[in-house]
Amino acid sequence: MLRASLFSTILVFLGLQALFPSDAYPGGLVAGQLAFSAEALETQLAVLAAEGRLTAFALAQRFDFLFIASYSALLFLLLRTPQDSSARRLALWLLVVAVALSDGLENAFMLGFIEAPDTLTGGRALAYSTFAAGKWAGLALAAVLIALRRRSATLSS
Repeated sequence: MLRASLFSTILVFLGLQALFPSDAYPGGLVAGQLAFSAEALETQLAVLAAEGRLTAFALAQRFDFLFIASYSALLFLLLRTPQDSSARRLALWLLVVAVALSDGLENAFMLGFIEAPDTLTGGRALAYSTFAAGKWAGLALAAVLIALRRRSATLSS
C-alpha cells in the first residue's frame, strides 16, 4: 500500500509539473503563496496573464486537488505505525487533514482570484497566504515526525 501511494503521488506530481512547473511562477511559487499582499499577487497573476500562462496555472490549481489527496494518503501511511494508540492515530489524522484543508483552501482562493480578479482584496490575500503558511508548516511538522519515527525505528532495531 505504501509503495502504491508513493508511486501515485510521484506520478501526480510529475503531471502537475508538466502542466505548470513550480519554477514557472513569477518570483517563485512559495514566495507567491506567502506574499500576504494583494498587490504582489495581482502583479504575479498579471505576469502570468501577459505571458499567456494563466490558463495553464488555473488548470494546475485544479489538478493540485488530486495531488493533495495523493500526498495526504502517503503522509498518513508514513506517519502511522501499527502500535500507535487511537489518540495518536487521531492526532496524526488531524494533522494530515489540516494540511490538506489548508492546501485546498489556498487553491480555492487562488482559483477565485484567477476567475474573478476583483475578489483579490487585502483580506483575501492575507487568508490565502495564511492557508499556504499553514500548509507549509504542517508539511514541515509531518516531515520532522516522519524523520523522528524512522530514526527511532532504526535505533530500536
